Amino acid sequence: MRILFATILIAGMFFLFAWTAMQNFVLGGVFEAQYNFEKELPFITPLSPRDRVTEILRNDSGESFQKVYDDPVYFRVRAPRSFDRATVTVRFKKDENQKFALGGLVSWEDYKFDLQPLDNIFKDGDWQVATVNFNLSPLFTDDGRTYTFVLSLPGIAESGSEVAVQSIWVRLERPR
Repeated sequence: MRILFATILIAGMFFLFAWTAMQNFVLGGVFEAQYNFEKELPFITPLSPRDRVTEILRNDSGESFQKVYDDPVYFRVRAPRSFDRATVTVRFKKDENQKFALGGLVSWEDYKFDLQPLDNIFKDGDWQVATVNFNLSPLFTDDGRTYTFVLSLPGIAESGSEVAVQSIWVRLERPR
């Protein structure tokens, strides 16, 4: 009985170590995380500042989302290690005329972002989806693993309109 218990304990510890190593070292070279406003994640922060977004809302289909009514808003991506490239996909609803861009922070001192317009938009049911690719090497990071991104919606406060954001999906890659 003691041998069986010891074997199970050692196997459990090995499994826990292997699982932790896979989470922190990303042995496959790809790390993915999605923030869908259901609960906070350690990898993607909520949209901020809070005075530019609504509380988390829920539609009739049960999907959680936030409305953005002032510009700009930010979120941070905390990676378990450093990466070279990021693909960021945003699922949202906006008026046809509202400009919408996503950018990665290049410099806080100059308040400079690598802004890329969300032009290639496709429909996903009632939502719109757009994807932007980033080279992470020019982006600012204070610890080598945390990147700040901006959702830029020029003129949204003046127009009185809102953009609903339902999810942010991030895929980070490093060379193999």
